Amino acid sequence: MRRENIFIILISFIFAITLTIAQESLAEEPYNLGVALGLSDPGNLYSKDGLDAIKLAVGEINAQRGFLGEHPVKLYVRDTLTNPDVAAKKTKELIVNDNVRCILGTYSSASALGVKSITWEHKVLHIAAISNSENITKKDFSPYTFSVVPNSYMQAKAVALAVSKMAKDKKWKYYVTLVSDYEWGHSTQKSFVEILKQVSLGLELKKALWPPLGETEFTRYAMKILKENPGFVFGSLTSEDNECWFNQVKSLGFFDKVPYQWSLISVTELITQEYQLPRGVVGVCRAPFLHT
Repeated sequence: MRRENIFIILISFIFAITLTIAQESLAEEPYNLGVALGLSDPGNLYSKDGLDAIKLAVGEINAQRGFLGEHPVKLYVRDTLTNPDVAAKKTKELIVNDNVRCILGTYSSASALGVKSITWEHKVLHIAAISNSENITKKDFSPYTFSVVPNSYMQAKAVALAVSKMAKDKKWKYYVTLVSDYEWGHSTQKSFVEILKQVSLGLELKKALWPPLGETEFTRYAMKILKENPGFVFGSLTSEDNECWFNQVKSLGFFDKVPYQWSLISVTELITQEYQLPRGVVGVCRAPFLHT
C-alpha cells in the first residue's frame, strides 16, 4: 500500500475518533437555564410557586438524561426584586456570566419587559410564564419572547362579558376599578373598560383607583369606594397585595356592601387562605383549578 494512502487512512481514523469524542462531550454538555423571578417583595407568593414548579420539572427532565435526552439541565436563579431595572440587570448577568440558553420569568409585567429587552439584545430565548400583559408580545415584538399564559386582554374580555350579563340582571349603572399601578394593571384595566363599554351600553366607570405595587394600606381605598356607592368593583390586585386587601377590608364588611367582581386568585391562595378569603367574591385563575 502506498505511503500516501496509509497516511490518508490514518488521518481519517484519527478524525473519526476525535469526532466521536467531541460528539460524546457535546452530548454531555449541560443546558444552562436561567430563572429571573420576584422572589422577594410583592412577587414572592407567585414566584415561589413558579420556582418550585421549575425545580420539579428540571428534576424530572434530568432523571430522563436531561434536555433532549442528552443535556443535563443546570439551573441559575436570580431575584428581580419585582423591579424592572433589577430584572434587566440580573438577566444580563445570567446571559453573560452564566451563559444561559433561556430565561424563564418573571413576576410583574413591567419586569418582564425589562427581561425582554436584554434577551432580544443577546438573542436568548425568553419565556414569560407568570407576567401576562398583552404588551409583552404585542408591543415592540421580539422573536425571542414567548408568553405561555392567557394575556391581560384575554382575561379582561372574559370578565367584561360575564360582568355585562350580571350588570343587566342586577341593573348596575356605575362601577369602580381598583388596580395596581404598573404595566399589568394598566393593560388589564384599559381592556376591561374598553370592552365593557362596547358590550354594556350605559354602564359608567365612576372612579379609577391605582394603589402602587406593594401597597400595604388598603383601608383608605375601601372607604373611597364605599363613598362612591358603585354597583360593583373591578379589582386587579395580585399576590401579597391581594392578600393584604382581602384581610384589611373584610373587617369593614366591605364585601357585604359592594360586589367584588374580579380577583386573580391562584390555587395556592385557595389552599393557604381557605378561611381568610371572603365568600361571594368572583375570582379567576390563569389555569384550570385542580381537583384531587
